[in-house]
Amino acid sequence: MTLHAESSPKSELLAELAAGESFEVLEVSRDVAWGVSPERRLAGYVDRTALDLAA
Repeated sequence: MTLHAESSPKSELLAELAAGESFEVLEVSRDVAWGVSPERRLAGYVDRTALDLAA
């Protein structure tokens, strides 16, 4: 799952989150979720469908 700086998938890639890595969702909006990767201490956006697949 990729973590982006902005809600667009074309925005800066901040990190590639590994399977099983924690991601705390703080807000969901249509196609993206905004939240925090506590292990990496990064906040950003992930594709909502990627979260659905990870659940």
